[in-house]
Amino acid sequence: MTPNNTNPTAYDIRYDIIRTVAITLVIIIHSLQLLYEASTADGRVLTPATISYSLLQLVYIGVPLFVMLSGALLLAKEEPLPVFFKKRCVRLLKPFALWSCIVFAMRYTQELGGDSAWGYMKGLLHATVYENGAHQIYWYVFLIVTLYLFTPALRVYVHAASKGNIYFLLALMLAVEILDFCLPETTLLSYFPVKFLIKLKFFIGGYAIVRYMQHESWFKPAVIVSFITGYIIMIVNLWCNDSEFAKDTYRLCSLLTIGVFGLLFISIPTAAQCRESLLVRAVKAISRYSYGIYLTHFLFISAFMRFFPGVVSSLPICIEPLVMAISALVASTIMVHVLCRTGLKNWVC
Repeated sequence: MTPNNTNPTAYDIRYDIIRTVAITLVIIIHSLQLLYEASTADGRVLTPATISYSLLQLVYIGVPLFVMLSGALLLAKEEPLPVFFKKRCVRLLKPFALWSCIVFAMRYTQELGGDSAWGYMKGLLHATVYENGAHQIYWYVFLIVTLYLFTPALRVYVHAASKGNIYFLLALMLAVEILDFCLPETTLLSYFPVKFLIKLKFFIGGYAIVRYMQHESWFKPAVIVSFITGYIIMIVNLWCNDSEFAKDTYRLCSLLTIGVFGLLFISIPTAAQCRESLLVRAVKAISRYSYGIYLTHFLFISAFMRFFPGVVSSLPICIEPLVMAISALVASTIMVHVLCRTGLKNWVC
């Protein structure tokens, strides 16, 4: 794909790199959460406040990056509905079903103390319906399935709409988020339709950036300003509100996410400019197995905390989550690759 190609569905290694960055950020988030819980129990401070506030704003954009990437790739395509749902929803749900059963079985025997098949089935059904899956990190599956259900209608809209109409829609969605940020007492984001509207902005925004914005003369300075402005606003907001680790960091993260996505897209070499190297092959593998890595990585970060507590406590505290995340990323990639080679690809990733 050349820089001037406006076909977002053509292969581009930049998609693989952005997906690799996104899954790495997601694993760092969950590593930070485990370390926070462990450090709180031990009376340790996870990181100095300045460092933790600054780092959290970057790692929490992992999921929005995934949503933007999905929008960039899916909204540009034209395919029959049966083909779309078979390729997307069925492919998404089969690994989710398998790993949900495995993960809940582990939780059921180790944490919940269950001892009956009927109790296991009732618990799994309850967790899936009321708790966003067998594990708390699986909430993203429900979000992306919902976005997939809206994709056919969104395709009709973006293919028929003018560039100006799409820009106006994105500006309107951003205005809703800014209004909620400036008037928190209105609690707009407490309502599911508004929350979904924010995620939809990322979905359509990814398509707009790849299809239109990257070719605009104002795009590069705009994403730089978006990144800097979003980062400063989020940090100031956290400091002013004396925020804890679990604070909802999605408030006005759109500027930061759009800035990061745009900067990555315009700064990464295209496939034609990249030589096939070990690093490039590794990135392609992580991208190809990213869904399986997402479904399984917490098994490895949990094991890291359980079986290597001495290693964790001996590391400089600011790089603990990075070491855990890279270890889990490598281990999950290897495991998913081995399982795929055994013929289980459709069930594990």
